[in-house]
Amino acid sequence: MSDFSDGEKKLKGAIFSFPVSAVYSDRFSEEEEAAPISKEAVFDTSNVELPILVAEPDTGLGSWIIFFDTDDRGISYPWLMDKNGNFHRYGGPSLYVPSGNLAGNYVAAITWSLRDAP
Repeated sequence: MSDFSDGEKKLKGAIFSFPVSAVYSDRFSEEEEAAPISKEAVFDTSNVELPILVAEPDTGLGSWIIFFDTDDRGISYPWLMDKNGNFHRYGGPSLYVPSGNLAGNYVAAITWSLRDAP
């Protein structure tokens, strides 16, 4: 991910993050398929690679949908408890901008990659 910039200006101290998310198969199947694992990714520096989905051996085959869940009011659920009882932030991607930055139309580029690696 690149820096957030508006021409000559850059956002200082900005943090972009993807929370732990629900992952579903994009097709109906009678058999339950082993989904990849959603990971929290916090981009607090530019030009760093972080995993968002990880497939352990014999999991993640096929195609999957990452679902950023909301309640009936459209408000993202703030926490998710995993099967081990651990809590993770939950909801949609978010951008934190600390005070002291100048107003502007800032943009950043996200590069997605798919790896077949251990």
